[in-house]
Amino acid sequence: MCLEIEAKDDTVGWLVSQSHDFGLTTSVPTKLALAHLPLEQGRVFCVVPQSHRLAAKPEITPKDLNGACFVSYIAGSRFWHDIDQVFEAAGVARELRFETRTSDVICQLVARGIVVSVVATSLAAGDIPGCVAVPFKVQLDTQAVLIWTKNRTLSAPAKDFLEMVRGDGASPGG
Repeated sequence: MCLEIEAKDDTVGWLVSQSHDFGLTTSVPTKLALAHLPLEQGRVFCVVPQSHRLAAKPEITPKDLNGACFVSYIAGSRFWHDIDQVFEAAGVARELRFETRTSDVICQLVARGIVVSVVATSLAAGDIPGCVAVPFKVQLDTQAVLIWTKNRTLSAPAKDFLEMVRGDGASPGG
């Protein structure tokens, strides 16, 4: 199984052209030819280096990050836009150092001690030494949605994967 990180339009194109079995997006698809399964809906977290002054706080606000060196999702992504609006509404200026597509890369950069960020899941920081996820005090609708085309039969490995994600099977093939 292969996991590609691309823009939503590319992901939908790959599914429609039948070159991929599944896609992962942040919204329920509007195209009737796509099936979907919501995977996670949750809180937003600020990720900071373990030694950062904010790491021990029970919650972080946008104002806590005023002037911070920041890594963000790539410009134009939905989450980038939502986070940008949060900081703009709070009158908070950040120093944007890097942009990337994935939470994993964001957390890797944070763990190096040079930036902070906001991500849509605490799981991203869980396995990265030196990176701490602290609840971020904002109301944002975040979700992860698995999508696939209804226009073709899934392969056996794809069916096993879907069963595992749904919780229908203990393990692939089982």
